[in-house]
Amino acid sequence: MKKKFITGGIVVAFLCLIGYTGTRYANEIILWGGETDIDTINENLTQLDHTLTDKEQAITDLTARLAQKEQTLQDSKADVQEYQTKVNELENQKNQSAAEKQNLESQLVSKDAQLQSKQNEINVKLDEIN
Repeated sequence: MKKKFITGGIVVAFLCLIGYTGTRYANEIILWGGETDIDTINENLTQLDHTLTDKEQAITDLTARLAQKEQTLQDSKADVQEYQTKVNELENQKNQSAAEKQNLESQLVSKDAQLQSKQNEINVKLDEIN
């Protein structure tokens, strides 16, 4: 009986020890004294959220500006292509005009030669008459 009494006492003491340790552990978990840390963490999270929102807005703005710049670039490329076509047309007209001028100059030289030949013939005829 003494053994049962000692064993019962040990069991009761062990259960009290476990209960006391469990309540201390639970109190430390529930009231761990880090409430100010939680507030600081929440403030930091709020600041990070605002910073992230600002960055997202900046990304949205930059994306819109990029789209505008890309459209401007496409418009400029189209203008360059149009101007290049006009330059090519003007180059062709210039080359045609130069060829036409060369042709007219050679015709003029030919007519000059014909006139000179006719003038020589006239002079010969005049010399014969005189």
